[in-house]
Amino acid sequence: MSTQSNLIIFGLRHKRLFGIINQLGEIIDALTPLQGEGLFPLECFSKVGWTRDRSSITVGDDEATFYVDVDTDGFVFTCDLEAIPKINIKEAYNIFIEISKTIFSITKADNTLGRLGIVENYRLKAFKNAAKVIANDLLKLGFNEIADFCSLRLTLKDTTKIGLIKGDRHDYKNIIMQISSKKSERKSEIPPDEIVLSLDYQHYFVPDVKFSAKHLEDHFKFFQNQSKELREGKLSVLFQSVEVK
Repeated sequence: MSTQSNLIIFGLRHKRLFGIINQLGEIIDALTPLQGEGLFPLECFSKVGWTRDRSSITVGDDEATFYVDVDTDGFVFTCDLEAIPKINIKEAYNIFIEISKTIFSITKADNTLGRLGIVENYRLKAFKNAAKVIANDLLKLGFNEIADFCSLRLTLKDTTKIGLIKGDRHDYKNIIMQISSKKSERKSEIPPDEIVLSLDYQHYFVPDVKFSAKHLEDHFKFFQNQSKELREGKLSVLFQSVEVK
């Protein structure tokens, strides 16, 4: 089974700044010229959406496979790697760097970085009974009668090295894990045959820090290392125990 995630999300949160509401139009004007430049696909920012109160925007393509959300708290970049196979995770990361530079050049909000996040989503297919795989192969519960559904959500928390060493800093990292079984067809007699896996890697900066490329680079390395460790370690059964129907 491929271990390539089908969706990747990069997010950044800073101190809430209401002045950004007045800069949203300028942000749109700055993002749209990036279309077709470097790693950016053609017409990737061809569609613009506003919330009713005009406090946030979504700028992306017509298919909702590549888009940026911007509000008073920060911005999020989402890329459907399955729909746009020519973009891999490293390239999506480099695109997010350019998006960050573009938005921060307007908002000047890079002095109050509070959180970085990277989310990877997987759709693992072709199980005879995905619920049993989660309950018995992953969790080792040993139940025989599992027909329809199994879901798990947990958070792993760890203090960063800076948080341990520096008395004035309390940084920490979270990994939020969500695993659930799913049916590829809406037929009650068919067991769930897919597993939806979401892994959310977060770094909280306490107190806030001034954003730098090094923060993003370090978090991306943390994401790469932890993702590999989970897929090849504690979650490996989800990637290895696929049963062909």
